[in-house]
Amino acid sequence: MLITYPGYADFVSSFSVDSATRDKDFGKIGMILKSKLLQDVIVKGKAAAIKIKGDTTEYNAGSFEIQPNSKVEDLLKQLPGIQVDQSGKITAQGQTVQKVLVDGEEFFGDDPTLVTKNVRADMVDKVQLYDKKSDQATFTGIDDGERTKTINLKLKEDKKNGFFGKADLSGGNDEYYEGQAMFNAFKGKRKFSAYGTLSNTGKTGLGWEDNSTYGSSSNMEFTDGGIMIYGGGDDGLDSFDGRYGGQGIPVAKNGGLTTTVNGTMTSNR
Repeated sequence: MLITYPGYADFVSSFSVDSATRDKDFGKIGMILKSKLLQDVIVKGKAAAIKIKGDTTEYNAGSFEIQPNSKVEDLLKQLPGIQVDQSGKITAQGQTVQKVLVDGEEFFGDDPTLVTKNVRADMVDKVQLYDKKSDQATFTGIDDGERTKTINLKLKEDKKNGFFGKADLSGGNDEYYEGQAMFNAFKGKRKFSAYGTLSNTGKTGLGWEDNSTYGSSSNMEFTDGGIMIYGGGDDGLDSFDGRYGGQGIPVAKNGGLTTTVNGTMTSNR
């Protein structure tokens, strides 16, 4: 028997009659309001994989499967609307992602691959995708209409520390040698970078690419309406490619340290 009434839960009862039992008395049947029935229902589930907050798309990193020791690059490849090519270039919503921030700040430099290829995916709590206003608009409060497609990685509280680096060593005929090493470490808001060069092949420094990548370049200045790039002295020791451009081949021994605490940078070379 099925009894239904708007606003009440269905009453269902199974029964049978035979030659010995021809009647079935149900007595007074009490119906239960659906609203009262739902008060005792608890629905549990995982946090939403994707949330839209204004102009920001936020991905919950824990909702996507990643392999042990995977990098951020591997995590981004699984997020809907984001593509990463073989060179590490990131495209989101049809636009190139020019900045990848960590907890809202640049990570040792402005090269996105510095983050995506060195930070482990299991350190990430949330991935935020949005259009970042220009630095000038942020500083002045006047919107100039310029936007930069940006990804911000929010790290888990217990994962805001780590280190990475690289080393290049080589030797050749006639006692030629060349060596360079870089080390980067971070803990909370503190960042530490160090590099060293030892060479008699003409390599005297980091060069333009590593200088700009690791945020230690001192030969670029932003001006009204453009960017001014300038070189060093006439001896050629401060060149864009990091190699000596003067007469003869010098023996180079140099290094540098950079520390950042709460956004304040201190450099020594």
